[in-house]
Amino acid sequence: MLFNEPKYKDWLENATFDNCKLNRKEFGVFLANYLSGEQDGFVLNLNGAWGTGKTEFCKRLYSHLITQNHPTIYINSWESDFSREPLTVVSSELLRQMETLHSDIIGLDKIKEIKFILGKTLKSMAVGIAGGISYKLIGESSAGVAIAQQLVQQDVEPKTFIENLASNYSEQVESIQLIRESLTELANSLEFEINAKLPVVVIIDELDRCRPNYAIEMLEVIKHFFTTPKFVFVVASDTEQLCESIKNIYGANFESNQYLKRFFNRTATLPLPNIKEYINSIDFEYSSTVTLYPKQGEGDRSFIINVLSAFSSAFDLKIRDIDQLLSKVISCLRTANAYQESGGITQLINLPVLVCGLIEYEKNASSYHSRTNRIESRPTFINGNIDYQSELLVEQLINISLFGITEIESIEDGRFGRSNRYYTLPVGNDLDPNNWETNGTNIEIRNISNNIQNINNGSIDHNNKKIWRWSDYKQVIELAGYLS
Repeated sequence: MLFNEPKYKDWLENATFDNCKLNRKEFGVFLANYLSGEQDGFVLNLNGAWGTGKTEFCKRLYSHLITQNHPTIYINSWESDFSREPLTVVSSELLRQMETLHSDIIGLDKIKEIKFILGKTLKSMAVGIAGGISYKLIGESSAGVAIAQQLVQQDVEPKTFIENLASNYSEQVESIQLIRESLTELANSLEFEINAKLPVVVIIDELDRCRPNYAIEMLEVIKHFFTTPKFVFVVASDTEQLCESIKNIYGANFESNQYLKRFFNRTATLPLPNIKEYINSIDFEYSSTVTLYPKQGEGDRSFIINVLSAFSSAFDLKIRDIDQLLSKVISCLRTANAYQESGGITQLINLPVLVCGLIEYEKNASSYHSRTNRIESRPTFINGNIDYQSELLVEQLINISLFGITEIESIEDGRFGRSNRYYTLPVGNDLDPNNWETNGTNIEIRNISNNIQNINNGSIDHNNKKIWRWSDYKQVIELAGYLS
C-alpha cells in the first residue's frame, strides 16, 4: 500500500468489505472498479434510505480504494454543518488529507499553491455576499454599506466598495479555473511521483442530514470548484430526503429530482441486505434461562434470530431499527431472567408477541395501545406476505400467538342458580389448528398451535410457572422504550 498515514487508518482493519455484515463486498468491489474508470470530474450519487448502512458502506469503500492505491478522501458533511461555507470545508479537508496520505510527495508545493488560490477565492466570495447586502441597503441607509464592509474588513468609501465588486467577481471566476488546473496537476504528481492510481476519489457522506441550504451549497461547491479531471466524487445521501430538503428551499412544487440531475452524472442505489444473514452475523450475548415459545426444536439463539428476521422484514425495518430492536429484546429477556432468579418462578414468554409489541410501541401503533389481557388487537400495518416458515406467514404466527395469550371469559353455574365468571388462557380446542383457515391445517400451523397448547396446559395449577399475559409484556416493553 502506497499511503502511510490516511486520516482514517483504523478503518483499513476495522471497516473492510471482508468484515461487512451486510454482505456488500461484491457490490462494493464492483462500484470501486466502476469509479476507477471515470476520470473527468465525475459525480456519483450513492443513494440509500435512512438506516440502510450508507456510512458503513462508505467507510469500507474508503478502505478498499486506499488499499488499491487510489488517493481517497472522506468528508462527513453533517459534522461540518455548523460551518457557513462548504467551500472551506471541502477544500481544507481535501488538501489536509492529501498532505497526510504520503509524507514525501514531491508535489506538495502544489498544495501550497492551491491553498493560496483558495484563500483569494474565499475572500472574493465574501466580498460578493457583502456586496449583495450593500446593494439592497445603499438606497436606504449608508449604515448598510458600513455593515457590509465590516463583513470583509474593507474600510473604504461606499462608491469604491461597490466598484470593487466587478473586479472581485472576475477574480473569483479566474480562481475557480486555477483551482481546477492545480488540482489536476496535483493528481498527476501523485501518479508520476509515487505511482498512485487515479482518479482521486472524494467521498461526501451524510449530505441528507445537513441543513437544506447547506446541502445545496455543498453540491454547488462540488459542481463549480471540484468537478475537475482526475477527480471523482461520491455523494452519499437518502436522495428522497435530499429532494425534500431542496423543496424546503424552492417550494413544494419544485422539480427537485430534475434539479439534482445538474449535479450527479449517475446514481447507484445500495442493495438491500439479507436481514437474516445480518442478524445472524451480530455477536450478541444471550444467557437467559427463561422459557421461550413457540419454537420448533431450535435453540433459543436460533429462535431469536428467526423471529427477529421475520418481523423485521414484515415491518420493513432498517438496519439501525434492527440493531435497536435486538438490543431491546435482549434487555427484556434479561429483566425476565432477573424476575425468574429472584422469585424462583419459571417465566414463559411468547417471543413473537414480545418482538411485535416492541415494534408496535416504537411505531406508536393503535393496536398496541388498544390491546389488553382480554382483547386480541392485531397490527394493521404488518406485511402479510412474509414467510416465517415454508407454509406459515408472519401474520398467521402473530395471530395465533396473540390469541394464545388472550384470556377467554367462561361462565359456569354455581350453587343456588348463580353464575360465576372466570378468565383463562385458551387451551385444548380453543387453539385447534382448524380455527386457522388461511392454509387449512398445514403442519406448520398445527405445530405452532400444539406448542402453545402445551405451554398453556403445562402452566395450569403450577405455582412455580408464570405464563406472561399482555400486561407483563407491556411493562417490560415500555421500560425498554427508554433505550435508544
